[in-house]
Amino acid sequence: MKKLLLFFVCLISVGYVHAVDSTVVKGTQERILDELIEIRTVQDSTYVQRMRAFEARNSNAALPSEYSVLSMIKGNTDKDHLRDGWNVYGWIAFWISLFSLILSFITSLSQWHTAKHTKNAPLSVQRGKLADLPRHFYRNIVCTIAIIFKFRHPSNGKSASRMRYPSESNLLKLQTLPDDFILPVDNEESSCKVIHELKLLFRNYNMEVMVASDHLSRQQLPDDSFVQDFDNLLFKPFYLTKQTFKYQRILSPKIDSQNRDAVKTIINEHFTKLMEPDNLTILLIPLNNSFLKQMLESSFAYFDNIDAKGAIVRSMKDDKCAANSFDSVSIKKCDFIESRPKELQEFIGGISADKSEFIKWFNINYRNKIKDERATLTPDELYYSLKPYLDYLSRENWEFATLLYYMLAIDVAIETDRIGMINY
Repeated sequence: MKKLLLFFVCLISVGYVHAVDSTVVKGTQERILDELIEIRTVQDSTYVQRMRAFEARNSNAALPSEYSVLSMIKGNTDKDHLRDGWNVYGWIAFWISLFSLILSFITSLSQWHTAKHTKNAPLSVQRGKLADLPRHFYRNIVCTIAIIFKFRHPSNGKSASRMRYPSESNLLKLQTLPDDFILPVDNEESSCKVIHELKLLFRNYNMEVMVASDHLSRQQLPDDSFVQDFDNLLFKPFYLTKQTFKYQRILSPKIDSQNRDAVKTIINEHFTKLMEPDNLTILLIPLNNSFLKQMLESSFAYFDNIDAKGAIVRSMKDDKCAANSFDSVSIKKCDFIESRPKELQEFIGGISADKSEFIKWFNINYRNKIKDERATLTPDELYYSLKPYLDYLSRENWEFATLLYYMLAIDVAIETDRIGMINY
């Protein structure tokens, strides 16, 4: 009985499963059929649209062959620079770009010119440097003579057995670097040769300074060995000053008084230094005062021992161009004083050959300003030491060829106190 009941249950289960499977299969088939119908509908619609488009473009032409269709595809896809790239917007972009390029080039060129001129010094600065050169070279002459004076003085021993030599620091300071006075400025091409020659002359002078310094440091060399060295150092300052006149005329074509202007600059430098209390104080030191009297006596005869070949006199002359010559320049005292600053006017105007006036001038400018303990001489003693110098300054006209030696005697006597001497 139980077996019969189990059999009926199995039959019922199999029938149910079969019914379910049939339903699932039927549902899946229907869905697939629907999707295929939709796909076919889309394809037909797309085909119809494509054919309508083709007929619209080729209404009078026969249906294209496969080759024709491929040819049309190639023609439609090939690049045409005139139609595809150079449309209105392309041409506008091209001209804007070209204009920008030209503008950028012009701007860059302008900036280059601006940078070039910015690096160069103004002409006024170059003129000022050249105008100051006579003052600088006059100081070089003073230092050179002071160096020679102390080296050849009897107190320093005899030839080839000198006890001391001038310090290299004093000599090497005489060097004048071309770039310090010849600046990069906006010059015409014609001045390049002049500038080049000036730089060579300055370089040669610097070499001569170094050679002289080296020779002086050798004790065994006799005094005759230094004659040419000293001649070079004494000749070059005024010579180089005159060589710059040509360049000055290029920068200032209307200028025609470089020699007179240079002389005034030198005289001004002398009085400006003398006005400083520390400088005149040195002349109150007995040793330096004796140097002063030695150089002033007998119409500067002692200078022949220093300048054996007459380099200073030679350097002041210029036979080719009188406008460059220094030895013929004459300065009116009153005109020179009036052209100076007020303080310097009063200082120069107060210098007198009269003893009482000199003492008054000394008290106004130096009294209570003498601080060096070595300065033991009185104003009276200083007056008698300076008497030849004071007599010449009292003249109405100053001949530079003569006044120069009076100024050198004063300034060299002062400078000797500052020249260091080194033991061999």
